[in-house]
Amino acid sequence: MQTMPGGSTQDSRDAGALGAWRLVLCALCACLASSLALAQEARVVARMSSGVVKLGSEARLVVEVRDAVNARLGELPKVEGLSIGPAGPVSVVSTSEISGGRIKRSTQSTWSIPVRAAGPGRYTIPAFEVATDAGPLATRPATFEVVKDVEGEDFGWLTIDAPREVHAGEPFTLDIVVGFDTALASTVNYANLDLPWHGAVAGMVELASADQQGRSVNQISLNGDQIIAVEDAGTRQRGGRTFQTLRWRKRYLASDAGLLELSTSHFEFGQVARTFFGPDPSQKKTMYKRLDGFAIRVLPIPEEGRPLDWSGAVGRIEARAAADRRVVDAGDSIKLTVDWSGPANLDFFEPPELARQAGFERFRVYGKTDRKTADRRTVVYDLAPVDASLAEIPPVELAYYDTLERKWSKSSTRPIPIQVRALKNAAALVVDAPLEIERERDVADILAQPRAGDEPWAPSGGSILAGMGLVLLLGGRVRRLVWREDDPWAPVSRRRRRALREFERALGRDASPLARHRALRVFLAARSDEQETAWAGRDVRAWARMRRDADGWAPSAELERSSVELLAACEAAEWSRRPAPESGALLEFARRAAAEGWR
Repeated sequence: MQTMPGGSTQDSRDAGALGAWRLVLCALCACLASSLALAQEARVVARMSSGVVKLGSEARLVVEVRDAVNARLGELPKVEGLSIGPAGPVSVVSTSEISGGRIKRSTQSTWSIPVRAAGPGRYTIPAFEVATDAGPLATRPATFEVVKDVEGEDFGWLTIDAPREVHAGEPFTLDIVVGFDTALASTVNYANLDLPWHGAVAGMVELASADQQGRSVNQISLNGDQIIAVEDAGTRQRGGRTFQTLRWRKRYLASDAGLLELSTSHFEFGQVARTFFGPDPSQKKTMYKRLDGFAIRVLPIPEEGRPLDWSGAVGRIEARAAADRRVVDAGDSIKLTVDWSGPANLDFFEPPELARQAGFERFRVYGKTDRKTADRRTVVYDLAPVDASLAEIPPVELAYYDTLERKWSKSSTRPIPIQVRALKNAAALVVDAPLEIERERDVADILAQPRAGDEPWAPSGGSILAGMGLVLLLGGRVRRLVWREDDPWAPVSRRRRRALREFERALGRDASPLARHRALRVFLAARSDEQETAWAGRDVRAWARMRRDADGWAPSAELERSSVELLAACEAAEWSRRPAPESGALLEFARRAAAEGWR
């Protein structure tokens, strides 16, 4: 060991340098974690505080902007017969949550704007823009009705059964029951459920509802512009009156911690005069049943005790597994079907990767298929045992947050007994050949006997095959040296070239939002040489920055913006039944991406 001046040693200097490098590495990791914070798409909604307002009273237009930097309310729209504004001070609430090792930040800016009407009637506040640093965001039109007198409190029924507290990522159900006094049954021919908050609460994602097959279904109006199917809920008693009631159940998911505010709702019912040409809205006798607004508190998922393999499951989950066969040869495929059920966000968590779970080291996992319904998640794994000593398929574990017990838990399937047969002669050696022959032919393709002088020479079959293999090997090496990573015949390049053609075919086969969203992910994955799942929920802007830093390439700003908007629109259409992007817009984006060399 070499002694350094001042009593220090070379080893101590190396240790100090190593410590400094560790500090630098930790700082870089911290910066990387900060840069990979989950970016949220900015959203804006505008809704009325009540769908029905008594003439002379004040209503409020509530504007909410989520995840936008420096949101600013511009000029308010002008509507004949309405006095809108001025807007009060903005209320800003920010929350942070650690999810999957990354920081998820959410900001909500809220304005409450007074609205007064000069006379009765149905009013629509048109869409208007809210300015942000990333560009303007447009609201949807907000509609409400002003009436001279609100009657019907004693003759109508309106209740909404809803939880007052849920967790972020947890699905919940709103049980809405409406009705009217059975004494009015012969005269009521019109019913409208007025929910100004429907589709206008940020952080409240609508989910698919369970099938109503086998139930008695009726139809009423929702917010005066659409028809919904409701089920017969029988009769109910209140205050000595009997009410004929109808039920409408809706499933939602709370996406972010905070408050979900549901403004005042009304059930409108009565009689509309009918003429030869149909209903005459000008001759309508209407009554209203009012339900005051309320809020649902959304709690964050706790970080303490969170399992490292948690993939977003929230609720209460039960798991079952079944195998299509239990006696196989080593290496044969087994289809393992795992069902998860229960009151949980079954649509949203990532199913476990068996190749990463303990107990599956002696299995080959070839892939999986995923199927989702309103009350069940089913994944079929294709796996093969490679060890004849295996006696069972291990349990499949899924980490989730139990919202009832308020603790972290795991659902596990039961082990499935199997019998794995070893392949015949898989490891057998030829030992019964005479020793002389083995010595005589101890080198492949070489005969120990001398060749006669007049015997013509010819290469053996093995030599010919070896020569052909050498030529192919050298050809591949030369091609790689010439083309490097841009080999036009490499699988990656062929996959990129086919991506656009296969994308066009996929859009032509199925126009559903789910199919369009998947086709777009498959196209982007083929162009970037990744798996389709890499583009599920990806932060495109962060990905583009990483590509730019890694190899100097990134999509243009316009192409990056288009990809963000199309992915967000496809995802929203898949989960909230909004219109999916048109095929023409998707194809135009794909062609521009291919022309620009998206990779």
